[in-house]
This record gives sequence, structure tokens and C-alpha cells, in this order.
Amino acid sequence: MILHIDPPPPLEVFGQRLELVICIKEAAPPVVHTIENSAKPDRHFLLGIVQTALIAIEESDPESAVFMDTNSLTLERSNELIQLDCELIIARGASGAFAVLTGTDKASARRLAREAARRLTGTIRLDIP
Repeated sequence: MILHIDPPPPLEVFGQRLELVICIKEAAPPVVHTIENSAKPDRHFLLGIVQTALIAIEESDPESAVFMDTNSLTLERSNELIQLDCELIIARGASGAFAVLTGTDKASARRLAREAARRLTGTIRLDIP
């Protein structure tokens, strides 16, 4: 998968082939894009990636988080172009490196990542009388 971003962000991960792209939008569950014909990762793996992205956002890590407006976001997967409409993108390259891209401010990005983490956490039921 390749993510086409206009204008291109300064992080190398966004220029690489990607194995996972998570799109997060306000008041919606995270949308996960993977390489075609590969298994979707389980929610524990996704939760770990979202929590790592949350830390990068909170620390404004220049090596893994970019705060910039984009004109267009297009995901190319198996000769298919998918227009992405999301406020926060978490991408993981084939090398295992990840990066976060958001067009919002730090506080909004942090809120979006926390909401995604809550949605991936789920509920554990203990039926104890």
C-alpha cells in the first residue's frame, strides 16, 4: 500500500510501502486498511499501535508525529485508489516504523487517539454474583 499525501509530510514512513493504515475520524470507529489478502490485525495489536501514537502526539515527537493540513489523502492498494477522509492517520511501514499525521491541533489529535483507544479496548464482563 502507498499513501499519497498532498503536500507530502516530512517523515520517511509516509513515503514507504505500508502494511497498515488506521484512519480515525470524530465520533466513528477507527477504519483499518491492510495489504490486500492479509489478515486484519487483532484489536490488541491495534490498541498497542494507537497507544504508541498517543504518546507520540502527547510528546509532539518530531520523528513520528506530524501536525499539518493536507489537501488530499489517497491510499493506493492493489491498483485501487481509496480517498481517505479522516482527521488522524496512523501508518505502519513494512519495516515496523510508524508515523502519525493529523491536520488538527495537538489537543484535538490527543482526544481522537484516546477515543480510538477506548473503542479498541472493548468491555470485559465479569459475571460475578
